[in-house]
Amino acid sequence: MSRQRKVDPQGHHLYCTADPDRPEAICDRNGEVVLACCVICGRGEVQLEEPCIDPKWLRALANGQAVPVTRTAFQKMRDDLGLMGEAFDAVLTTVKIKEDGS
Repeated sequence: MSRQRKVDPQGHHLYCTADPDRPEAICDRNGEVVLACCVICGRGEVQLEEPCIDPKWLRALANGQAVPVTRTAFQKMRDDLGLMGEAFDAVLTTVKIKEDGS
C-alpha cells in the first residue's frame, strides 16, 4: 500500500504504513500496510465502495443532535436506514448538509 495516507473517492481516509496506530491485522509481517482500511469508519477492502460515515455521526443522530454530513453520506444513511415520510423529516431536521468535497 502506501507510506502516506490517501483519501479515496468515497471519503475514506485509508491507513498507511507511517501510521503508528495502524491495526496489525492490515499489515504484513514486515509491518507494511497491505489491506485498505478506513481510519474514520473502520470499513475495509470491498466495504470501501460505500461512502464513509463516521460512527460518531450515527450516535449523534440517535441522540437527536445535529451533525455536519456530506450530501452523499446523508443519502447513504437515509437509504441504509430506510428512512421515509415522517421518520425522514425528523432526521432531516437534525442534519446539517454540507456540499461534497467541502
